[in-house]
Amino acid sequence: MRNSQAIGSKIVILGIIFLNMLIFSSNIAYLETNSGISVQTLQNFSFTLVNGSVTDIEAFKGKPILLEWGASWCSVCKANQKTLETLYPLYKDTVYFISLSIGTSGDSLDDVKNVQQRGPYMWLFGLDHTNVAKQYSLSTGTIWILDSSLNFVKTWNYTVVPSESIQKELNSLLPEGQQPSKIIKGNNTFLSLLLNNPLFIGVVLFSVLSIVVIIAFRFKKERIKTTQ
Repeated sequence: MRNSQAIGSKIVILGIIFLNMLIFSSNIAYLETNSGISVQTLQNFSFTLVNGSVTDIEAFKGKPILLEWGASWCSVCKANQKTLETLYPLYKDTVYFISLSIGTSGDSLDDVKNVQQRGPYMWLFGLDHTNVAKQYSLSTGTIWILDSSLNFVKTWNYTVVPSESIQKELNSLLPEGQQPSKIIKGNNTFLSLLLNNPLFIGVVLFSVLSIVVIIAFRFKKERIKTTQ
């Protein structure tokens, strides 16, 4: 009986370690993923804004564009949106910020609206109703930097992007007088990803609960021994 209980405790602990290693390795993969686009210029496409109006990407020509592709359930996207929240006030007059939920995400327009309101985020949010994301084989957690003529400058695919990297690309597209003097530094992309990952949070809670149960069980067993 005693051996089986010890074996059970070890199995629980090993299971916890395995789950945490799995999450850690998968999140590292997210951080290291970067994908390029095979074409030079983005073709025009339309999308629906959260107010219900339909517009197209060519309407935003004339300024650089930061285009974030996501979904309401995407943990990588949530981490990136927190970064964009810190950058947007610095670039709101010189760069268009647009967040689109990809057509295959399963999101409705209300889902997208809830994401924006939950921030609350002040830049444009919309839905990729024409599913152009499929044309470019996009996943959630993608960020594009486009110049004022819709030419691709930089792409990150399924990646938590450091604020410094985004600022570097945006500043390269702006004249010196329009580049913000303030540099946003120190956002911990890995920590942001973990804290926005429901699986990680669930495993942490399960780990803590399992350890508490094991300790309580052993403490109870020792008390029974001392009373005998």
